[in-house]
Amino acid sequence: MVGSTKLTIVVGQGGSNLSGVPSYGGGAAGTYSNYTAAGGGRSAVRDGMGTELLTAGGGGGGEGGPEQGGPGGGTSGGDAVSPNGLPCGGTGGTQNGGGVPGKCNYGAGSSGSQFAGGTSSYCGAGGGGGWYGGGPGNHQSPAITCGAGGGGSGHLDGAVNGGTLAGGSGAKPAASVDADYVAGVGVGGDNGTVGGDGLVVVTW
Repeated sequence: MVGSTKLTIVVGQGGSNLSGVPSYGGGAAGTYSNYTAAGGGRSAVRDGMGTELLTAGGGGGGEGGPEQGGPGGGTSGGDAVSPNGLPCGGTGGTQNGGGVPGKCNYGAGSSGSQFAGGTSSYCGAGGGGGWYGGGPGNHQSPAITCGAGGGGSGHLDGAVNGGTLAGGSGAKPAASVDADYVAGVGVGGDNGTVGGDGLVVVTW
C-alpha cells in the first residue's frame, strides 16, 4: 500500500457538550458557557509516509436550541440547519477548503482548515473535523441564537481502489446498515448529550 505496510489509524471522538472542549480528530470546541457543542472528530487511515488515504468527516456541533449541526461527509460535509431561518450556522467542508462561519450579526470566527473544524469567536458550535473541517456557528443579537457547526468532508486518496464516500443525514451516520456497524457510532447527540465516536474497521 503506497510502498508501506504501516498504517496509522485515527478514530474520531464524538463532540462534547461542554464548551471549550475540542474533539480528538479535529472537531472544534463550542463556545459560550456550555450552550454549544464541539464538532465531532474525523476518522482516518494514513500510510507510513503520512499520506491520508481515507477520511470520514465528523459532524458539526449543535446548540441548546433548535440549531442542528451538519452531518459529516461524504464528498462534502453538510451545512448546519437553522429551523428559525437565521443564517447563523456554519457550512460544510469540501474537497478544496474548509467551511465558513455563520453569517449572523455578532462575532466572527475561523473557517475550517485541513483536518480541523473552525471555532466561533463568541457563541457558536464548533465545526466537525475532516479532510477539510466545517465552519463554526455564529451569534444573532438580540435574538440570543447561537448557530450550529458545519460537518467536515471525507476524502479518498488516489491510491485507494474501490472506495466510496458516503455522508450522513441529519443525526444518522453513513453506512449504519453495514455489517460492521456498531450501534451508537457516529450518531449525532441530542441536547445536552455527547455525540457518538467514530469507527475504523481493518480487515486483512
